[in-house]
Amino acid sequence: MIIRIIIKSFAVIIAFALTTFILSGQPESQDTELRVTVVQMDVVDGDLKAKMKRAEKNVRKAARLQADIICLPEAVDYGWLYRQARPNAFTISGRYSDFICRFARELKVWIAVGCLEKEGDKTYNSAILDDRTGMIVLKHRKINTLSDLTSHLYDSGSAEDIKVVDTEFGVIGITICADNFIIENSKRVAELGAWLLMTPHGCAARVKDVPDNAVRFMTHIRNIA
Repeated sequence: MIIRIIIKSFAVIIAFALTTFILSGQPESQDTELRVTVVQMDVVDGDLKAKMKRAEKNVRKAARLQADIICLPEAVDYGWLYRQARPNAFTISGRYSDFICRFARELKVWIAVGCLEKEGDKTYNSAILDDRTGMIVLKHRKINTLSDLTSHLYDSGSAEDIKVVDTEFGVIGITICADNFIIENSKRVAELGAWLLMTPHGCAARVKDVPDNAVRFMTHIRNIA
């Protein structure tokens, strides 16, 4: 499912579909139209090739909608609860990040995407932002990894490493899902000057609980914004 949001000359908007929300702030130009496309898709743990095909299909569809920035979910390569995260995660740059960068370059769009990352003996739940040339301009490692669930899967990033990047749309930051349960993480992005916060999300809930879960999370995100 694709949800498209057009941002023109106002400062605060929330766009959430298990993927992203926007923080208050000031874009570079009040006359610039920014189209943000939010991609919501099933991410079944494992099955890398199937999810690569699904990601490509959604990215191409978003590009046809004339998106400037496309945001994909958290750990869209393997899934955020993938049991083989440590042995199978790729480096950044690596197979999956290169795959996403190729579409950013080909379609001339910005793409934010969550993916697992291997670096040395560490594994992270990470997210990257690619520019229109296919270059990775920002990387974030999930800080609040819910370690009781995931400490055996990957390591936590550090709040000290939160960064932003200046783009054609103004300053953009990245956090991942539960990072935003710790308000200081989101505030840090704002303090660094970001007006747009890309936040790849994942969700794990019993089917019957999904509607209530979504409402609670929407309320939480509005409070953060």
